[in-house]
Amino acid sequence: MLFSNMFGNKERGIVNTSLSSRAPMVTMTSGLVLTVVATVVPFVGRPPGSLIAEHLRAGYPGYSESQIAAAVGIYLIALTVVGALGVVTWIVSMLVARRYVGAARWVCAAAFVVGTGIALFDASIRDTSGDTGLPLPVGVLGLLPSIAGAVALVLVWRRAGNRAPRTL
Repeated sequence: MLFSNMFGNKERGIVNTSLSSRAPMVTMTSGLVLTVVATVVPFVGRPPGSLIAEHLRAGYPGYSESQIAAAVGIYLIALTVVGALGVVTWIVSMLVARRYVGAARWVCAAAFVVGTGIALFDASIRDTSGDTGLPLPVGVLGLLPSIAGAVALVLVWRRAGNRAPRTL
């Protein structure tokens, strides 16, 4: 009965585990996992960030290895900060959606707009070489949590619209 108040009737101890009540949480958890994956993948390779390093070498053939390494380090720090903020945002969105159904509409909408805007910026920004700043796989991977965000937003919006009005 520990979680009986989250999704159901506390007096009877009935827990609502229907798909409609779990779907937003499952979708948001998927978005959280995709965010973690998108944050970790740029570090894959030997040395870490080698995918980004190869992309930079192709765009800046005159750069020395130390310049490439410095640029990769900056990209990895920026992507890690964005990923960490994304993880925090998913967790906050899940907590709000669980406790404050009406407010969840606006919190999830704001998170979706800001998160998708940052992901689109990261995936499409052009550097001085004329190529995208990030390699295509890294940019596309950064957009995947936005798909989960769009689905979660629709589910939260529908759920909030179907809830019973509060009584005082």
